[in-house]
Amino acid sequence: METLELTDDRVADAHLPAAFRAVASISAAVSPGAARPPRLLNSFGRRCLRAICETAIVTLCQPVRLARDALAIWRSRSLGRAYSLAVLALGQRMYAAGIDDGKIGAKITALDKQLRLAGVFAEALKAEREKLLRQLAACALEDDGPLPGADAEYDSARAAQAALLTHRGETNR
Repeated sequence: METLELTDDRVADAHLPAAFRAVASISAAVSPGAARPPRLLNSFGRRCLRAICETAIVTLCQPVRLARDALAIWRSRSLGRAYSLAVLALGQRMYAAGIDDGKIGAKITALDKQLRLAGVFAEALKAEREKLLRQLAACALEDDGPLPGADAEYDSARAAQAALLTHRGETNR
């Protein structure tokens, strides 16, 4: 008996006549992988897989969104503190250089005298002094003019202000 070597595993029976083998190979070519599930199960399976993926994405995005929002809040507070410190430094440098509008400078001088007399109980006076220094710096930041003696502080306050405004613009989108 002669042995036939089959290279196509879709035609399993070598004892079939040639016509039957041709029909079997044609039907195998038309529907490759006869063990494939029906089309209904495939579309159902795809829908289930898509629903599972969407649920997983939504579930995993919540902590990511929370972390992103927390980082944005932290960054905003950090930039706000940096801006506040830069404005205070600008106000102090302006006062030390004698750059003021007269009224605010006179108020700061009066507060300095009161601070020397108050000693330990001077927290409210220090807060008022900082407030006046910030007002002095705010007046300088409104104008774009040069400040001789306070140029470095002015530049750092402007940079901090620009960074804060940029960040607020990004988070409001």
